[in-house]
Amino acid sequence: MVFSESADFSTNQIVLKTGTILGGSAAQIAAPNTLRLFGNVNVNPPKELFSIAFTAGWHNFGLQLDFTKNTVQVLYSAGQAALAAVGGAQANDLSGQGELHFGLLKKPTDSADIVNSGFQEAGINEGIIYGGIFQEAVAANCVSAL
Repeated sequence: MVFSESADFSTNQIVLKTGTILGGSAAQIAAPNTLRLFGNVNVNPPKELFSIAFTAGWHNFGLQLDFTKNTVQVLYSAGQAALAAVGGAQANDLSGQGELHFGLLKKPTDSADIVNSGFQEAGINEGIIYGGIFQEAVAANCVSAL
């Protein structure tokens, strides 16, 4: 749903996903109604930086990407609560800087060739609302509150 791609387009440095994760662990596949934030996808398997049940209502994320130290700090809140850190900064390859993208990419659930084949279940009524996405430079630990 959201990813930061390296400036040379060779990898996604962070990725927010939900649903059945192709190539995911048994635990990830068994819990498709989970929001999962992964680190650099060139690591096999990609490191899961944070996860939380995908429930009704607003899910708010903040990510502090330190391109010098190659770390990611995850902040999270639900509803109208202020963002709060959910652990310390984690090592993650951010080399090449990045370009933020967001949108929906629905992959098939049963195919190794996700571009040309696969099964999509019919009759599913689903959607995502983005309430706001922004980037900011932070200094002196200043983080915008929602």
